[in-house]
Amino acid sequence: MRLKDLRISFIIIAIFVSLALLLGGQFLYQKYYVEQPLFKILHETKAVKNLKYDQNQPQAVLQVEFGDVGNLKESYTRVEEKAEQVLGHPVPIKVVDHRSQDLSQVFDNSQFAVYEAIMNGNFTVMAKTVAEQAGLAHLDRYAVYVDRNNVYIQLHKGNYYLYEVISRDSEARQNGNQAVVGSEQS
Repeated sequence: MRLKDLRISFIIIAIFVSLALLLGGQFLYQKYYVEQPLFKILHETKAVKNLKYDQNQPQAVLQVEFGDVGNLKESYTRVEEKAEQVLGHPVPIKVVDHRSQDLSQVFDNSQFAVYEAIMNGNFTVMAKTVAEQAGLAHLDRYAVYVDRNNVYIQLHKGNYYLYEVISRDSEARQNGNQAVVGSEQS
């Protein structure tokens, strides 16, 4: 068979059909074998209000909007574990909260103590600083948690809540992953 006997239009159509099938197959796989099981298992977690699995970034990110939770560390860790179960690998989590200017100010006033504690290990000083700032702002409640991987700060006042999850891994913070393991306002 010679090249001129082949129809160019037939070859172009075959390429486009093949490409459409491959992209459609990947979309369906992503939708039905990754996202739906992930969303199903995470929505069973009562603390989760909303989810978004964003793969359009250099590294896929799971955006999780928590409701008014009692213990941010437990809720975050549960979501982290369940997401890894479904996906088969760890995925960075971005926490979406419902913060007010007052709560942001309390965190801003506390952040030097938080980052100093991460660097030096003086977590009791950090906890005291957050408590002082929370008292000055007359917050309804606040909590500070620390584990091997992260520092968790949660502040509540009225209908607003601020959740910050800050990585204790200095390399992750230097590489800009703090923006991923962190929070954003809804």
